[in-house]
Amino acid sequence: MKKLIILIACFSVFFIGHSQFKAGEQVTINDPFEGDLYVAGGTVDIYAPIMGDLVVAGGEIIVSDSIHEDLLVAGGQINLMAPVKDDIRAAGGDITIHSIVGDDLLVFAGNILIKRDAMIKGNLVVFGGNIKSEGVIMGDVYGYGGEIDISGSVGKNVNLKGGNIRINGHVGGSAEIAADHIDLANDAIIQGDFNYWTEKGEQNFNQGTVNGSINFDSDLAFDPKPSPWWLGGMAVGFFIYYVFAAFLLLLVIQLIFSRQLEVASSSLMTKIGENIGYGFFYVFGVPVLIIILFGLFIGIPIGLFILFLYVFSLLFSYSIASLLFIHHINRQRENTWPPVIIVLLALGCIFILRIVTFIPILGWLIGLLVVVWTYGSLISHYLKNRKVGNP
Repeated sequence: MKKLIILIACFSVFFIGHSQFKAGEQVTINDPFEGDLYVAGGTVDIYAPIMGDLVVAGGEIIVSDSIHEDLLVAGGQINLMAPVKDDIRAAGGDITIHSIVGDDLLVFAGNILIKRDAMIKGNLVVFGGNIKSEGVIMGDVYGYGGEIDISGSVGKNVNLKGGNIRINGHVGGSAEIAADHIDLANDAIIQGDFNYWTEKGEQNFNQGTVNGSINFDSDLAFDPKPSPWWLGGMAVGFFIYYVFAAFLLLLVIQLIFSRQLEVASSSLMTKIGENIGYGFFYVFGVPVLIIILFGLFIGIPIGLFILFLYVFSLLFSYSIASLLFIHHINRQRENTWPPVIIVLLALGCIFILRIVTFIPILGWLIGLLVVVWTYGSLISHYLKNRKVGNP
């Protein structure tokens, strides 16, 4: 453990010295920043250039000035209005891109719109419900979605899978498309071969222009028994997405609740039996309270609200537990670790917990104990503060 901490610390010395963390209900960046910037908030507005990486999470995010390195972003509504000189990794509800992206763009979202004035200089990898590209993609496009519309231009090849797919732009290479329905519109131009598959079988494409051959390829069909390579690729993709999401979640919790976690960690190793007792009351007593409230007509709204908070707390319990544990260790070290080290070490704790919980029965019991102990410690700390009159 000590060697791991030293390794991470050495690796991060330069990074930490040139980084800054900002959090709040509304965060606005008006001044240029020379290093990497980490931001979390309900509403985030970037109005000044960031010379390093930008990592941002929030409800509504608007980037209106340039990012000189990578952008890592997660939010409900995301609008990218200014150039990003390197890669973008984005996850959100609605994502709109108006700008130039210097390299690759990887997107997970419900609705994705790449506007006419946007240019992606690398590859586009996109997963979403509704995907529409009106801009210029200079590399390859890999898309998976319900509705996909390519109305702009693609410099190289496209590989698309989805429900309804429409091509009404220029594809500089070949196209491989598998969908329930495929539409080549009047302005569609495919310079290379067009290999396709639809549930209805072969079809005639009377519109658009294909300079290569048009081939119905049954190998492109949605395979009910996916190949090991496909499963392996999906597993790697899911792992990357999980790491990305876990890192952002930990970062948000750390930025917003760092002080509270630091103080609450003091109760983690005191009166352990009492903490576990409080935790059992929370984990198993709150559902009973919710059921009682649902049985009372006037208690249903309160019951729904408590249910939402309870489910939320369980979903993020490992993240909170990991941060609380790392804050406890940091407290023993007289708070010598900067926020980025705390987040990275907490991420490692989450992976360890996930691996342990794969063990049947024993792993599940350990996971339950971690959740019980975590929330019991938080309740114990809250009650202790109430007794001494602290908020």
